[in-house]
Amino acid sequence: MREALGGTLLTYIVLFFLAVYIAFMAIVINYAKVYKMKNEIVSYIENSEGIAGNSNMLEIFKMMNENGYPNGMDICYTNGKNNSVYYSIRLYMAFSLPLVDNKIEVPVNGETSAIKLPKDFDPSKGVIKECGVGGSKFSGTKWGGA
Repeated sequence: MREALGGTLLTYIVLFFLAVYIAFMAIVINYAKVYKMKNEIVSYIENSEGIAGNSNMLEIFKMMNENGYPNGMDICYTNGKNNSVYYSIRLYMAFSLPLVDNKIEVPVNGETSAIKLPKDFDPSKGVIKECGVGGSKFSGTKWGGA
């Protein structure tokens, strides 16, 4: 009888660590997917030399949908030196814990390099807000996502 209880206990311990390992791998894969999406958005903004209007945002949302990214993003800009601007991007890696029915969002931040703006371009007239307005770096408004 003692060997049967020991074997059952050992089986439960192995199953517990297997579940922890599977959960860890799922989180790592999800984080890598969000990190890749962040890099694609930063590259797109740098290649298009900023976000000039709604067409750029629609293209970013299209990229997000094509890659199966369901969560929202936050984006803002900071004025740099010599008529340049930096864009800051925050994507969210979300996962839920089924037993406690709680959704956890982990932010993944990124920033573009300095983008030289044309003399007639004013980023404040676009759809993106300036960073730091309202006391925090990001506006708190999540765009897109479920």
